[in-house]
Amino acid sequence: MEELSKKLKKVFVSLAIMLLFVFAIGLYFNSDNVIEASAATTCKVTFSPGNGTQPWTTTKTVGTAYGTPPTVSRPGYTFLGWYTAQTGGTKISSSTRVTDSSSIILHGRWQQNYCSVTYNANLGIGAPPKQTGISYGSLCTLSSAKPTFTGYTFLGWSTNYNAKTAQYRPGESIKLYSDITLYAIWSRNTYTLKYNENGGGYSNNPPSSLTKYYGDSFTVTSICPKRTGYTFLGWSTSSTATKATYKSGNTITATKNMTLYAVWQIKKFNVCYDVKGGTGGPVTTPINIEYGTTYTIPATVPTKPGHTFHGWSTSSAATAVNYKPGDTITVKSKVYLYAVWKKNTYTLKYNVNGGGYKNNPPANQTKYYNDKFVVTSIIPEKTGYSFVGWSTNKNAIASDLSYYIAGNNITANKNITLYAVWVKTYTITYDANGGNYVPTTIVLDNQKTYGNLPVPSNNSKCAKL
Repeated sequence: MEELSKKLKKVFVSLAIMLLFVFAIGLYFNSDNVIEASAATTCKVTFSPGNGTQPWTTTKTVGTAYGTPPTVSRPGYTFLGWYTAQTGGTKISSSTRVTDSSSIILHGRWQQNYCSVTYNANLGIGAPPKQTGISYGSLCTLSSAKPTFTGYTFLGWSTNYNAKTAQYRPGESIKLYSDITLYAIWSRNTYTLKYNENGGGYSNNPPSSLTKYYGDSFTVTSICPKRTGYTFLGWSTSSTATKATYKSGNTITATKNMTLYAVWQIKKFNVCYDVKGGTGGPVTTPINIEYGTTYTIPATVPTKPGHTFHGWSTSSAATAVNYKPGDTITVKSKVYLYAVWKKNTYTLKYNVNGGGYKNNPPANQTKYYNDKFVVTSIIPEKTGYSFVGWSTNKNAIASDLSYYIAGNNITANKNITLYAVWVKTYTITYDANGGNYVPTTIVLDNQKTYGNLPVPSNNSKCAKL
């Protein structure tokens, strides 16, 4: 009995709870704001999307939730939801209940989309700043700024960072329908190395120009130019360089177009003088003259005893001259100038100095320097005088003892005139004055002694001079 009593109590409690629940529902549906459940009132709900499409209408039971609202779209806009008014109003959700039995219009609300352009220099530098606030579907003028990338040429922009060609150019106008990222498209530069012989030339084919990509290496040619009068030193990027920057086989990193100019050093040649036994002259040491220079031979000349300087020759054995002092030479190689000498000739003449000859007089003698004159054996005559010899002094006397006689040698080192040297003669006649010996007549030179006088014989008288 006790068990049954417990079960009945539970049943009565359950019934009481059910009655209370029913009563509460009745109160709710009989309130002023809610349609009575028993009436099951419906209303017309119109969805107006505002995206250019026609609105559509559906029926909803008052008091029930709207449920999942329809999905709509509008290009260039973001759908914010359904609202009970075009502006303001209340946004409904799937759990919002229908509370109005009259017709309801729900308005789609939109927010305009804006696009942006992001620039990526794609390994370069200097990408333009991001462009924002561009209305969906409107034209956007791309930045005219260009990024840079050493060794590469900017081609334009692409949405593909691996693209080989550009889709867009700086300053181009494009329509935007979404945010985009534009990548710089690069082309690796090529550079050319050329050679300029800079006044020279080649024996055979000249070196070819080289073209390399940025960062690759040029190898300097081994073909060397030639230039008369110059020595090739190497190559330089300056046409006026005096020192070479690059030699054959050197490598140069390709970072720009280059022209290599041949670097030349002008040759210098000595002008040397050989005075051939003389002394003095222009210089005693070689003169260093640049190729092609016009050199003037100095007026200073050498000297050499017994010789006359005629000029200069390029041959050491020459007897004719190539150049005279004051002449010019265009120097193109080493120059040797040899003095050209002519050996002097000297003449020996005779002057009888008041005398004469029985027959032909002696001929003049002409001899080269340092040869020997031979004094003639032809003797001149002069009445009242005795010939002593020859002298270079016109007024010489016998007592000077500075005269030449027949057969003497005289070195030819100047022109000589030999004057006859005379001594006055006196005739001495002896008279025996009755003696028996008559001496002969004798002739004595001036200032000579009589010598031993002859002695006549006479027994009775003394000799008388």
